Amino acid sequence: MSETRVIAGRYELRDLIGRGGMGDVYRGLDQHTGDPVAIKLLHPDVLAENPQLVDRFQREGEALRKLNHPNIVKILATVEENGQHYLVMEYVGGGSLRDLMDEYGQLPIQNILEVALDLADALTRAHRLHIIHRDIKPDNVLLAEDGTPRLTDFGVAHIEDRTRLTQTGAVIGTYGYLSPEACNGLELDERADIWSFGVMLYEMLAGRPPFKENGTAAILTAILTKPFPDITEFRPDAPPALVNLINSMLEKDRDQRINSVRVIGAELEALIRGLDTPLRGLLGVPDPQAESSRFATPSDQGTLQPTPESCLPAPIYITTPYPPPRSDKWKWITISVGIIAVTCLALAVATFVFGAFSQKQQTRRESTQTAAAVPALTTPTIVPVASGEYMVLLADLEQLGTTENPNARRFIKDSLAQALEVNVPLSNIRVRDYAGVITSGDQARAVAETSGATVIIWGGYTDNYIELDVQVGVTSAFPHMQMPRAKLEQAANVRVRLTDPRVQSVAPMVLGVLTVMQCGDGDGYEFMRTMAIMEELDVPSAEIVGDTFAAHVHWSIGAFFNNPEMALKEIDAALTIDATNPIVYGWRGVIYHRQGKVVEATRDAETAGRLGPQNWTVPYYLLGMGTNSIPETLAYYDRIIELRPDDWFPVNFRGTLYYLMHQNEQAKADLEKAIALGPNANFPYVFAALIAIEEGRIPDAGSYMQVILEKYPDPTLYNRIMTATFGEEFDVIGSIVSAFVNLLIGRYEETVTSTDLALKMMGPMIDLYIMKGYAHCNLAQYKEAEEAYTNAIVLLPARHEAGFDYLLRAEVRLKQGHREDAADDFARAAEGFGDGGVWLVEGFQNGDIGCRNMFGSMASRLVLN
Repeated sequence: MSETRVIAGRYELRDLIGRGGMGDVYRGLDQHTGDPVAIKLLHPDVLAENPQLVDRFQREGEALRKLNHPNIVKILATVEENGQHYLVMEYVGGGSLRDLMDEYGQLPIQNILEVALDLADALTRAHRLHIIHRDIKPDNVLLAEDGTPRLTDFGVAHIEDRTRLTQTGAVIGTYGYLSPEACNGLELDERADIWSFGVMLYEMLAGRPPFKENGTAAILTAILTKPFPDITEFRPDAPPALVNLINSMLEKDRDQRINSVRVIGAELEALIRGLDTPLRGLLGVPDPQAESSRFATPSDQGTLQPTPESCLPAPIYITTPYPPPRSDKWKWITISVGIIAVTCLALAVATFVFGAFSQKQQTRRESTQTAAAVPALTTPTIVPVASGEYMVLLADLEQLGTTENPNARRFIKDSLAQALEVNVPLSNIRVRDYAGVITSGDQARAVAETSGATVIIWGGYTDNYIELDVQVGVTSAFPHMQMPRAKLEQAANVRVRLTDPRVQSVAPMVLGVLTVMQCGDGDGYEFMRTMAIMEELDVPSAEIVGDTFAAHVHWSIGAFFNNPEMALKEIDAALTIDATNPIVYGWRGVIYHRQGKVVEATRDAETAGRLGPQNWTVPYYLLGMGTNSIPETLAYYDRIIELRPDDWFPVNFRGTLYYLMHQNEQAKADLEKAIALGPNANFPYVFAALIAIEEGRIPDAGSYMQVILEKYPDPTLYNRIMTATFGEEFDVIGSIVSAFVNLLIGRYEETVTSTDLALKMMGPMIDLYIMKGYAHCNLAQYKEAEEAYTNAIVLLPARHEAGFDYLLRAEVRLKQGHREDAADDFARAAEGFGDGGVWLVEGFQNGDIGCRNMFGSMASRLVLN
């Protein structure tokens, strides 16, 4: 925020920490107490479109005030000021339960029980006050720094005896946590919260939701009709009493479902005490063992008061994103694990508990195992890739279902090879096979290290779908990489699902991982080349699984070309999960530049510079794009070259800028240096050849043109990578490159078009007129050619000693029968070239050389010499 804003005379709004569909969430400060607070601000435009949302917003404040419970986020104030609506709440800075589950997958049972017990306590308080939350999910459970859970986001809660706000046709709650009665449009009561609570407990225990389907309709159908997998398939160590409790919470028929959260709390507390607690009909009879517990009060047996709801998309409401988990939050986990270890008195059990919690669950197939060492690798022979190429390694797939599918991997491999190797000629990506099954992220990384794979793909298949992990391999292809690997993996590693590998492809995710890695490395050219490959990609994408930081990054990359607003929205969502990853600020800066939002792009460049490694060049590239001052741009590229002295691309770009400023000595020095560094594009050769022609260095010009013709004859390359990255179809550099290369390969109409575009953008420029005249000459448009050559001669008389402009005009004057004028031009050309160009002047005079074959003659003479 540009200036400090204080509301209600005491609450200071500071930095933005979250954004929801209805409003923004700020970290704030209570100036009276000095305590941090969280402040929700309702968006005025949202309010204008949907005035009734004010009631929903105010209702959250009312619900929180009434609840006043240690495991529910406290409300401090509701404020309406200057037509804006604020909700001031307790600040909870330890992240969310969703953060914890995304990072660790399955959680230790003891921790699950303790978190669930506190939440049951909180829901007991809410239900006693006739408040139904209706949006129980891990995202709405915040964690204090000591690990204590806080239930939040009561913005969709129903308070009895209030006018019903949810319109017919609106869904309350996130789809995966909706109860069957909500999906059927029935009236809801406390049992809907119990269902959602059960879904969340299942996911905490199993590391996956009970209804894991593709798409909203499939999820809702599964909730209504399909049984959920036995939880012991994923967690055989789960206590039977806990499994039975969760099963009873997930009864589709709510009349058969456990109907009191008090009973749930009593069962959980008994489990923590190590007591055997089979369910007793779930009629609200308290557990005798729980007489002294906080759940000893008998459950209410009166008629449950329902509230009608339906099962269509809901209006927008605020979510409550908070900063990512901090390291000190894990103290409570460490203590809990230690207690379990002491209680069990067995090192093996201690290892199981600690390992299951401390090692991230890299794969659903490890869900019932302890953290294990990566198995010893016997890497099969893998064909290496050439220098400058990226290896994408696809492992054999693990069979997880009952039916073998030997074709699944072949379909994936063929799709990748076709999309990344065949369909896009400029691609430097090579797909390779790994003849072995990989079952964990650590094993995948080890395979990548032994094979040199930049991206590695592994996973398995069931009878219904294929699930793959696409992740960062080794960074050896990025010699300047200083970005922490954790930041790369956070933004890149993604899980995808394919239901038809003959149609769907993981190529977009491979390119997404490469984009993240190239952004993290700061290689400007390779980043733009990958963007160009991505723009030309035309394959149906595999479905991204989960709601992780990387998922949002990949969704943003996927939306980059066709829906930039969605691309920005997904990056904003990623930043609500973790606002400290510099890569996403760099990526968002590119999105802003593509939209022409230079101020926003510059701001993100500065943030990326503060968060990223000191030698990271991406912020300087973005800042260089954001200024109209050539001296400022040169200063940024000076810094990039200082950081990456062996990178040809920034040296080339600086040399090109000098060329456009007519500072040929500096331009020539940079372009020759760029060529010495081994470029894999034609840009430096084009401008080096143009300067050589201007200076009459015939052998040098011929040498550069020969390289272009033999290695890099694509006239569209520069425009393709720039258009893909920044959305500018043409710029002056691209037009000059296109004109020159088209000239070399004989595409003269395209040369005229490119030179006209460049002249329109750049203004009069001798080389552009020379190329335009040369193209007109080859098209037998001699009058137009003479006009173009004359414009060049008049423009910069001080450079006439080079001779080319006179020589070329002499030819078209002869073609038109203007022999005296042609003779004068031949004389000036001979004077300009000196002895080294006699052969060329004589060739033009004799008609042996002309615009039809001049470049070929120069290249041939170079070979002969």
